Amino acid sequence: MDISYLYTAEDESPLANTLRFSLLFNFQ
Repeated sequence: MDISYLYTAEDESPLANTLRFSLLFNFQ
């Protein structure tokens, strides 16, 4: 699964940030 976009996303949305970090922790 390509999650590289999670590192470069510029979305300021708190919800988007929460989901992003959740995915990062789940896939690491």
